[in-house]
Amino acid sequence: MRPSVRGVRVLLAVCLSLSWARALAQTPPGDDTTARARRLYEEANRHYDLREYDEAIEACRAGYELMPLPEFLFNIAQAYRLKGDCVEALSFYRNYLRASPAARNRAKVEAFIAEMQRCVPAPVPVVSPPTTPQAPAPSTRMPPVRVVAPRESPAAEGAPHGRSKRIFGLLVAGAGVAVLGTGLYYGLDARAKSDEVATFFERGGMWTARYQALESDGQSAATRAKILGVAGGAALVGGALLYALGWREGSEAPALAAAPLGGGAWVSWCSAF
Repeated sequence: MRPSVRGVRVLLAVCLSLSWARALAQTPPGDDTTARARRLYEEANRHYDLREYDEAIEACRAGYELMPLPEFLFNIAQAYRLKGDCVEALSFYRNYLRASPAARNRAKVEAFIAEMQRCVPAPVPVVSPPTTPQAPAPSTRMPPVRVVAPRESPAAEGAPHGRSKRIFGLLVAGAGVAVLGTGLYYGLDARAKSDEVATFFERGGMWTARYQALESDGQSAATRAKILGVAGGAALVGGALLYALGWREGSEAPALAAAPLGGGAWVSWCSAF
């Protein structure tokens, strides 16, 4: 999106404000060069407001001839960019950076340069006049050999999808193992509390609030153990099924290798997932 004329005007004013101060410090007393250059800047600014970019360019050129400030080159590049002349804008942006390599707005100017390079029209190819066809000379070179890449098999094409199922199956099975472990914990807890209550009553203990709560906690733990056992078993079976389906969709079967060793055997299992 192109900047508005008001935005360009503010940018020009900021760019030249420091340059005028530097130029005034370097201008001998009684020299009206700076005043004339400022008048040309103000004239160019009025043309910018009216979108008269050609007149603004001429005013900036005249100002640059009086005082060769790099900011004049930047202003000329801006005017060419706003009027749609990418070639001239690109040239003056580069001239500006060459004249002011440490410019504060260098990053912005480099972005403008990249933009102008993208919009510069491609050169028109030169068409040679038709010539009288001549018989081609016999060639001693061998014709080029066309190399055709082998097409992947359907199993290889389905491998990524099968790999996703295998990974998801392993995750589900792992979650099932975790749930089963939690269920086992609650089962052991319920068994321990039940044994404690039974031992207490076998010794002739009284039915107190503590052992009522202990028995209630044991029953709750037993219920959780059953629920978690069913859920964990289902997740484990589901994960195994997903993993098996992933094998069938293009993955290679796991490789199993065994080698006898002294006093035992060495077994290796390898699978891709």
